Amino acid sequence: MIIKPLEEPVKIQKLEVLKKRLFPTHVKLKEIEKELAKTTAGYKGEKSLLYYLSFLPEEEYMILHDLRLTIDNRNYFQIDILILSQYFILILEVKNISGKITFDETYHQLIRQFNDVEEVFPDPVLQVNHQKYQLIRYLNKKKIVSLPIETQVVMTNNSALLRNQNNSRKYLDTIMRSSELITKVEYYKQKYKAPIFTIKDLRKVAKSLLKGHIPSEFNIFHLFELNSNDICKGVFCTNCGCYPLQRVRGTWYCGECNFSSRNAHLETFNDYKLLFGTTITNKQTRDFLQISSPSTTYKILASMKLPQIGHGKSTSYYLLGSVKLCC
Repeated sequence: MIIKPLEEPVKIQKLEVLKKRLFPTHVKLKEIEKELAKTTAGYKGEKSLLYYLSFLPEEEYMILHDLRLTIDNRNYFQIDILILSQYFILILEVKNISGKITFDETYHQLIRQFNDVEEVFPDPVLQVNHQKYQLIRYLNKKKIVSLPIETQVVMTNNSALLRNQNNSRKYLDTIMRSSELITKVEYYKQKYKAPIFTIKDLRKVAKSLLKGHIPSEFNIFHLFELNSNDICKGVFCTNCGCYPLQRVRGTWYCGECNFSSRNAHLETFNDYKLLFGTTITNKQTRDFLQISSPSTTYKILASMKLPQIGHGKSTSYYLLGSVKLCC
């Protein structure tokens, strides 16, 4: 049973908008593209595991994706996939990495060779063991009787060549391919033959963990040391991607491909929400859409029937959900 489903990370959406609206010659563009590629690969890796997870009996297993918890409201830990059963808990750390992958237990690092470039990554076995330690502390704090906790690192890229540099038994037992998932789960079920929880108790644990989940929030500008002046403003053409569109008599026109639209600004509001937050004023709207008329801006905002607070020039509008035309 899926208790917390897999969703596309908001980070991907923010990075995509940032990449689109950053000036093409900006010095941080390569760094943003690299971070976007890494985050997208991680999401695709988790998504590819849904096939194998679907073979687990729904009445026996409860699954939570991307669970982010805290023990002290300061430090957070995140688990890619958590599988709960009456017998054990299984933490999955998912890695979607291509190339030649070497696991080095001596220096606790993952070495990736790809296209004649060698990169070093944190040791995923240490990562997943740290998550186990944190989860034990979390369950103890919540006074939840803990099941035995097992850990696995899942390498989801089938074309990756995996090497265990030190022939470590621990690494051989902990690191696996996606296709081994069901076999591993069955192994742990045989290892812990006596159930500790009833299904009813297990649902309570899953509900408690879900309640404790804290979505990740981050400022995309702080992450890359940017400010609003680094962003291309204006309405982008939804046909060819050029900007800014010109607004004439209630319609947006593209001078490059002659595309016209009355609602091209809706995507721009969604971009604003991902970059700057969920509230916007008339003045901020004029600046971001690159239009000069307060009355025209008011008509645009009014047409969207957005929740608002304040009066006159101090009015703020709330961009909740996906922005749509409501009239």
